[in-house]
This record gives sequence, C-alpha cells and structure tokens, in this order.
Amino acid sequence: MTIRDMEYIAAIAKEKSMTKAAAQLFVAQPALSQCVRKLEKELDITLFLRTVTGVCPTAEGECFLRFVEKTLAERTNFEKELVDLSQSEGGTVRLGFSGAQAAFVLPHFLTNFRVQHPSIELQLVEASSDTIEKGIEAGEIDVGILHLPIASPRLDYFELSRDRFVIIPRSCGAYEQYIYYKEGEKLPYLNIGFLKNEPLVLTQQGQRSRIACNQIFEKAGILPQVRQEVQHIGTLDALTLVDYASTLLPEKQLTEDIKRRGYFLIDEKYSVSYAFVVCTLKDAYLSKASRQLLDRLHEIQYTF
Repeated sequence: MTIRDMEYIAAIAKEKSMTKAAAQLFVAQPALSQCVRKLEKELDITLFLRTVTGVCPTAEGECFLRFVEKTLAERTNFEKELVDLSQSEGGTVRLGFSGAQAAFVLPHFLTNFRVQHPSIELQLVEASSDTIEKGIEAGEIDVGILHLPIASPRLDYFELSRDRFVIIPRSCGAYEQYIYYKEGEKLPYLNIGFLKNEPLVLTQQGQRSRIACNQIFEKAGILPQVRQEVQHIGTLDALTLVDYASTLLPEKQLTEDIKRRGYFLIDEKYSVSYAFVVCTLKDAYLSKASRQLLDRLHEIQYTF
C-alpha cells in the first residue's frame, strides 16, 4: 500500500465515480480499477459498491477512508513542517472565501499583509462556504473566512467581525405604521410583524445568509412569503432597489444606494448574529506563513 494508492482511493470516494476520479488525477481509469482490486485483495475487504448514482464505499471502505484521511493529513502536516525548517521566511497560504468576504473583508487586511510579508504567497480560493469547509477538511485550504454557522465539527474558528440583519422594505409597502424607535439607538426599528404578509426576496435555502434569516423568522413565528430566491446577496440589493420585494440584508454589507434609501433594525429578541469567522482545521499543523496570517487577522478583530 502506497501514498499514491491512498490518493487514488480518496479521489474515487470524493468524486463518487471512477471516470471523474481518473480525470481529476490525470490517470487512466484502468489504473484506478487495478488499484482498487489490489487493495481489496491486500486488505481482504470490498472497498466500493457500484450503484445507479455512481460508486459508494462499503462500511469497511468507510473505515479505510478514515485511515486514509488521517494518513494523508499527517503527510501534509509533515510537508508543511519541512518547508518551515528549510526556510525562515516565505511560504504559501491558501485562503478560502466567498464573494461576500471578497467584497467586505479582504480590503481590511490583504494589501497590508502583502506589504508586510512580501515573501509569503497568498493563493486566493473563491468558493461557496460549504466548499471551503470541505477544502479545509481535505487539507486543500489552509485558512477560510466564512459566515456562521459552521457545519463541520472538525474546524476551529474565531470571530473576526460581527454583523446583524436589517430590514429593507419596498418603498411602496405599507410599513410606516410599523416604525418605532428605542432610546439610545439613532436608527429606527421596524416591527417584525410587517414581514408576515410581505413578499420577500431571499437567498437560496442552505446558504449561510438564508439560514440566519430562517432563524429570525422562526424566532418571530413567521412563515415567510418568499417571492424569489437568489444566489447572491448582491442580487438582493438590486431587486430591492427596484422595489421587486422587501428583504433582509447584513447591515455592514449594505451598499451606499441602500443606505440612502433607508433601512430598519430588528428587535434584539428576534435578531441573529451574522459573524464573519476565521476557520482552520483542528489539530492540523499550521505553517509559519499561516500563523502570520492568523496573527494579522487577530490584530484587526472587531475593527470593522
């Protein structure tokens, strides 16, 4: 059994297809099949079953995959330690983020970090939050910037910045009667009961922003009247500006056009924190370059 064999098995499990795994590894499919047969004979188990949706690991295969994941992770840690021993400065950090983080978080540290650490290469990986979590687990991403909630128990994280959702009603909506103020708060509130019968545009189910909105609705006992679901927060902004529907958006990510239009706070008993967090893999070796990036992110914690 070799490291290459383990890489082949991990790729097959990830892609759920011999053909896709072969393409991803740039090897011929017969080489993968031969690898599986060799390991099954060596271990005296069946690793995969063929189904109508592709290949899936057996119970014994799942057990072997856990061993493979740990072994490949240890090899990655070993390689990072060797790099640190061979060079006092420099290195590479693979930083994962979504589009929202690119627009809001990166400007607060990226330029300064590159000036302070010119020998460190930052490889930027833009992907969905779920993909970033999986990339960190697989050792393909070193540091991720995400929104709560974090799904994987294998990740460590700390808050970088806190945000809250606010309501942006349609200008044609009958929301004036729901406006109220609280002592000590300059911005107006909107009674959340306004949302009960109001057409809404929200991000798609499963996205972190939608999960937070659903938590708000659940707290308020509201079944949202969703007129449209979209993939990106930027699309919510555009549809709100043309009065397509009312929406909820993170306050710190509001555009200047939305701020000029006006928005309303949500009562604290219904509000949900929408924090930016910095994630790494638990118990994984962090390279010097990764630790320097994390130090910089700790320095700017709660400053924006």
